[in-house]
Amino acid sequence: TFISDVDGSVQYFAVRPMRPARDDDHAHERPALFLTLHGASVEGRRQASVYRAKTWGHVVAPTNRRPFGFDWEDWGRLDAMEVLDHAERIFGTDPDRTFLTGHSMGGHGTWHLGVTFPGRWAAIGPSAGWRSFWSYSGAARYEDASEIEALLMRPTNPSDTVRLSRNFLHHGIYILHGDQDDNVPVAQARFMKKHLADFHDDVAYHEERAAGHWWGDRCCDWGPMFEFFGARTRPARDAVDHIEFHTASPGVSAWSRWVGIEQQTEALEFSSVTIDLDRAARSFVATTDNVARLAIDLDHLAADAPVEVTIDGQALPSVAWPGKG
Repeated sequence: TFISDVDGSVQYFAVRPMRPARDDDHAHERPALFLTLHGASVEGRRQASVYRAKTWGHVVAPTNRRPFGFDWEDWGRLDAMEVLDHAERIFGTDPDRTFLTGHSMGGHGTWHLGVTFPGRWAAIGPSAGWRSFWSYSGAARYEDASEIEALLMRPTNPSDTVRLSRNFLHHGIYILHGDQDDNVPVAQARFMKKHLADFHDDVAYHEERAAGHWWGDRCCDWGPMFEFFGARTRPARDAVDHIEFHTASPGVSAWSRWVGIEQQTEALEFSSVTIDLDRAARSFVATTDNVARLAIDLDHLAADAPVEVTIDGQALPSVAWPGKG
């Protein structure tokens, strides 16, 4: 249990602790962390219980605000990320081997958190998840929206998985679904498979034949998905020289690795940055859209000389290292 920084309430999360292997193959490694998001009206204790203990990482299951936890969006998103931060500190896990998965509503949460915080994961595995409120519930949208209607819809942009989907390029994806699912149609998974195929080359896909929405613990604790996870790590910060990052609100998600979009020109419209680092020349070249304030974290560079920055074709004066001169 812990005191939540969101509202001062007592919250809990459940853990299926790692079971160390009998050999010493992984003794030198920091454990991985598998953050798993539960479905509607399920809790973290039940979610954690469906997993067998892993020999190389801890399974951590947050419980979000009752009864449905905002679909793992809004406060639910805060709940999940707060638990992730607590679990990383408690168990000393490897941040470069942090994985995200979940079933049903948790599958949607996996799509949502995966696209919203792309720099946090080595890979994600949505199971039986819908991609958005609109695709699942059929909620109405304005047809031929007026300027005022479009303005009113802007706050929903952080929920638009498809418009933000190039953020998935940060990590691998394993999509899992039953082909006879009568709760979350398999069309949700098939759409994302087809959509991602246009630009993403690290996507695995499995449809379980004759399986409905819940087909036993395997629809969460799916062996091939964990094998997929085990073959992937998040690149170290000092090995990342290219970042493409999209956000619809810096208030929801502002950073990916060492680059941040801190202010938009048009609030709650989609913003993006593509940035490349030449470490030998200590130079950054960035292209942005709808960005009024861009931030670069220089901690991954040696503090021995100024850096050069070019944004949208405009070269800035040499940027002195913070604290120098």
